[in-house]
Amino acid sequence: MQLVRFLNEGVPCYGRADGAVIREVSAPEGDWQEAAFRKTGRVFEKKAVKLLAPCEPGKVVCVGLNYRHHAAELGAALP
Repeated sequence: MQLVRFLNEGVPCYGRADGAVIREVSAPEGDWQEAAFRKTGRVFEKKAVKLLAPCEPGKVVCVGLNYRHHAAELGAALP
C-alpha cells in the first residue's frame, strides 16, 4: 500500500496510489494501521492533483550548535 497526501481544490486529502490514479481514503484518527483507512469512493488522476509531503510534522526540532556562529556565542564545541 502506498499512502499519499494530495491537494484537492485546496484541501489536503489522503489516498492510496493505484497506478495513474489516487483512491481517496478518510484520514485515520490515531490508528495508522491499514484497516483504519476507509475508502470514500472518490478517484483522482495523479496528474490532476498536487502531491504533498506524506505527513504533517507536529513540530520541528533544530540543533543550534550546527551553526558555527551560534556555537561560538555559547562557547561550545562544534558537534
